[in-house]
Amino acid sequence: MRRLPSPDFFTPDTVKERRREETVAKAVAETRDVLVVSHKNCLDGVGSYLIHALASDSTPPVVYAYPDDVHEILEQVAGHAGKGRTLSINDLSFQLDHTKAIIRALGLLDAQGWKVTWRDHHHKQWEDVDLARIEKHLDHFRLDTEKKECGASLCQQDLLPNDPLAKELAAIVRDRDIWINKDPRSADYEAAVRHLGTDRFVTNFLATRDCDAAWIKAAADAARVESEAEVETAILAADIYGDDGELAVVYGEVPKNITLHRIREHHGTRMEINLKPDGRFSIRSAPGTDVAHLVGQAYGGGGHPNAAGGKVRVPVWEWPLFWWKGGMSPSGMSVVKTALRLIREAGTGADGASAPPQKTTPTKQAKKTTTRKQDRVDQGGTAKVEHVQAAQ
Repeated sequence: MRRLPSPDFFTPDTVKERRREETVAKAVAETRDVLVVSHKNCLDGVGSYLIHALASDSTPPVVYAYPDDVHEILEQVAGHAGKGRTLSINDLSFQLDHTKAIIRALGLLDAQGWKVTWRDHHHKQWEDVDLARIEKHLDHFRLDTEKKECGASLCQQDLLPNDPLAKELAAIVRDRDIWINKDPRSADYEAAVRHLGTDRFVTNFLATRDCDAAWIKAAADAARVESEAEVETAILAADIYGDDGELAVVYGEVPKNITLHRIREHHGTRMEINLKPDGRFSIRSAPGTDVAHLVGQAYGGGGHPNAAGGKVRVPVWEWPLFWWKGGMSPSGMSVVKTALRLIREAGTGADGASAPPQKTTPTKQAKKTTTRKQDRVDQGGTAKVEHVQAAQ
């Protein structure tokens, strides 16, 4: 479990901005027909791009981004003439905080001759958006509001509706991304992306064009071996909050999907948060506690009711305390308090009764459980990594 951010975190914002501008400019220069913008560090984002690549005569350039990056990327692309080319945005939700910037950028893209398409399935993020103001600048807009599709399946249906390979790929990604989890290959895909990295996974897939290629299973197995001890450590390191232990928070860089699922199994929590050293966090919540997206939205993010994310804004002076205290500095604790409040407001999810008042301190029960589990691990116990829900 890495407790400090990657070296890139300490790079000045001006340098990061220049690098992003250079990345976008390079991608635009390489674009013949389509420039793809897709979700970063996400199997569905990778799948969405692969569908575009399968639909193209030549591999299209791609810029991977988080939802809160979209407005800046649109502005940067709008600095270049479109010449009838397509800018395709995929698996990335609308951020209300950036409404003016996004609409302004879409207008500039329109004026610059870009054809803009946008496909997404994080429908909760679009509920308060004036879609008419957005759609007038888009050549194609598709939003799944029925929780039946993922970004890759939306791309496949639009771009390659009758292609067997694209259909199979989209189905595998969809199985993981919207928590169906009936196809074991989808867990392998997610683990393989984590082990190989996005670029290498994409290169390998386009080289083999085989959904059952041996390298996918081999990479997934390697990822599980790497992550098993890390997951077990994270389970024991989780802090449990609330009178009934409703919320678990684990700090550090961990395999978030496996870890958060296993934390719920072990501690019986209703919501789990992975707070990362750079301030980003991932949230998972159990059925009946469908407020993960609301926690994310409170911190400039969002997602699905049971799987979401955000980023806590930590003042410069607070970062050393944030890292030293494992995220539980004042800024990190604000996420805990927000999550507990929303869990309480969600009620039990079963009979509508309100949950009891929450305390923002780890429960003694949880700490005792952790100690007993640690004793077993010290004696050589290991955790079995199982199929889990997909991330957003």
